[in-house]
Amino acid sequence: MRKFLILSAAVITFGWSSAAAEPGQVTPSEAFQEKLTEEYGQREWDRLSAKLQSRIDIAFEDRGLSDVHYDVHYKVVIVDATPNHPTWKQASDTPGLDMFRSVSLGGAVIEGTSFDANGNELAKERYSRKDHDLQFARTGSTWSGATRAMTSFSKKFADATSQAINQPPSNDTAS
Repeated sequence: MRKFLILSAAVITFGWSSAAAEPGQVTPSEAFQEKLTEEYGQREWDRLSAKLQSRIDIAFEDRGLSDVHYDVHYKVVIVDATPNHPTWKQASDTPGLDMFRSVSLGGAVIEGTSFDANGNELAKERYSRKDHDLQFARTGSTWSGATRAMTSFSKKFADATSQAINQPPSNDTAS
């Protein structure tokens, strides 16, 4: 019991938080946050941000960037995203809207920046993808187009970060 109290006091005193252990942060742009609030629903943000965070973490891990000695952090913004099927909020707000038969061209615009342990910028990436054919939307999930964009963004972002880390320092000896 005594150890628990000491640890609890340390947590309160030093302000430990689970956010400090997180390698990255995913946030919506202001415009997309407004869309989420008014049109899509907060539930959709929870799903989208978790999907993107997971895909980035996997891509970083696949490239060895999650190793402790790299200490890479990132900030990613979902600038915009469009569902392929109506969200729960859209369906509840619009009687008669069919969540399965109603389809649209989905996709997402995502941008991110990775940083080293000292806060120096390593890489920036911006990716935009939108479905070009409703055929892809008919059989997919609500956010299948956005999910494809997230997967592609994550791989490109991890590649750019890996390349930035593995580049030899430049020797600008021009006089």
